[in-house]
Amino acid sequence: MKQMIRWTAAMLIGIAPIAAASAAAQSPTADILQPGKLTPEKRTLRDDMLMLRDSLDLIAGIHARVIRAQASGMTGVSLSAGRQLPRACRAGAVGADRDTRLISSMHTNSPAGDQALHQYRAALDTLGTALRACEHDGSTLMANAKPDFARIESISESAVQAIRIYEGVRLMLVRKLDIDLPVTGKMFRG
Repeated sequence: MKQMIRWTAAMLIGIAPIAAASAAAQSPTADILQPGKLTPEKRTLRDDMLMLRDSLDLIAGIHARVIRAQASGMTGVSLSAGRQLPRACRAGAVGADRDTRLISSMHTNSPAGDQALHQYRAALDTLGTALRACEHDGSTLMANAKPDFARIESISESAVQAIRIYEGVRLMLVRKLDIDLPVTGKMFRG
């Protein structure tokens, strides 16, 4: 019996490094995100935040393109960006709604953590409202035969302002919950 236990222990010790290496190979971001600190709920929240951040970065990029095109007098580029804006805003609004549903049932073990989640929910609601307005206004504007280029810039600026407010609240939440996000070097990182 003792010999069988020793043999089983030796097998497990021999298999453990292989299993750890296999798990690390399946999770390429494991070193960057320090998964030991993340609960499954935090990991899900982090992943959804990253998907939303990608959508919001697209809106910010469109806004920057509109500003550059307006400054250069390139109406074709501004018009093209204006056509992309409603779709990007729609994707961002869908992501904000998805995150709102995700965190609606989340709670922490501290009042400060619950307050941070409440503020994040409110920021997501505000962001979703602003992005739905961006989608509606942008679609309406682009349906015109001659869209107003200054209005395209105004619509994208309103969306970017809402994104900046959301990003500040998101940053506070990830710090409060100790969630590590990969740095991308985009304009809204704190």
